Amino acid sequence: MVSLAPEQYFVQRLVQTIPRLTGQELVIDRGSNIYGRFEYAQVGVEIFRRYPLLGGGFYSYRTYYLDMTRDTTISHAHNSYVQTMAELGLVGF
Repeated sequence: MVSLAPEQYFVQRLVQTIPRLTGQELVIDRGSNIYGRFEYAQVGVEIFRRYPLLGGGFYSYRTYYLDMTRDTTISHAHNSYVQTMAELGLVGF
């Protein structure tokens, strides 16, 4: 039999992804995966900025991400457009 996470877990994860307006500030829960995805995209854009024509090279995102962040757990950009743009540049996009 498959063991499923309790319903409360999914509700909590959903609530974490929804930004809240607190006074004049938009607040995103630090537990949200949105923070990670912003960072992955920033690295991809930085690779593209450095190598706009040909990109950083096929399957190079992980290497550049490691160099820029020292995080060994990420292997891809979690966004096909950003990853393709970073690795293959304008020619491959």
